Amino acid sequence: MDAEIESSPAVHPSFQYPLTSIPRSAFSCFDAKPLANTDSELLKYFKDSKVHFINGQGYQIDVSEADKTVMFKAINLASYVGKQVLYEQTPVGFAIGLAKGYVDGQATAYIDGGLAWYVKTMLAEECEEDTCSLNVIGQVGMETYESACVAYEVAQRILLQKQPGNTFFNNSKVYVYMPTSDGASAGCTICTSLLSLAMKKPVRKNLAMSGEITPTGEILQIGYVKDKTMGARRSQLKTIIYPEANRIEFDGLPENVKEGLDVHFVDEYEQIFELAFNYNL
Repeated sequence: MDAEIESSPAVHPSFQYPLTSIPRSAFSCFDAKPLANTDSELLKYFKDSKVHFINGQGYQIDVSEADKTVMFKAINLASYVGKQVLYEQTPVGFAIGLAKGYVDGQATAYIDGGLAWYVKTMLAEECEEDTCSLNVIGQVGMETYESACVAYEVAQRILLQKQPGNTFFNNSKVYVYMPTSDGASAGCTICTSLLSLAMKKPVRKNLAMSGEITPTGEILQIGYVKDKTMGARRSQLKTIIYPEANRIEFDGLPENVKEGLDVHFVDEYEQIFELAFNYNL
């Protein structure tokens, strides 16, 4: 049974299995709860979870309480979660990050292969001189919030080096919007979006990145490189920035995942700045 599902899920527009025969390792789903161990718990689990993904194919779940079976009906993923759309030219204050799979507001599901998404930085208001603030909005965890604070400090220092006369960070109240996030790997993306807003210059077109940033501007290793790379491919992004520490992991990916991508490995934010902003519009 497992082999039939794993080998060619898209062949069957719909198929039905008894609860006891469903391979529990085959699914990733909306709420990411562990699959239950008993039929009654499993039945409730499927009723609570509307869509599952098998090898990237989405299936609508219909549960029959009478005979305790589960019907899988193939669906068009884009029609369910909305087609992921990226701007032709990244707007000022925006930068593209990469996530393992779940991004609220971009696609409401855990999807095998990851996603690309925007960090959006906006100027709320100009304040008195030497009065500035950073406000992070969105469903973010403490690690992401701390990463945003570090990115803000690095952005201030980089701006002072690159444009000494630019006083944007001295008197600005800034909002950074993040989709659902609980890790630190968006640090370099947040820093880039802040600098884009401060300099009023868009980030290079179709550039995505992922990397944790330290107060000294070092770019640290991140996880889920395969998923994030597949997310970039799904969004037709050809240029990616990863930490140098992830080079070996990326090199070990299948050729069909890496093919056609222009990937840059960095260990300092200065390198990201050059890639993101030193271009001719």
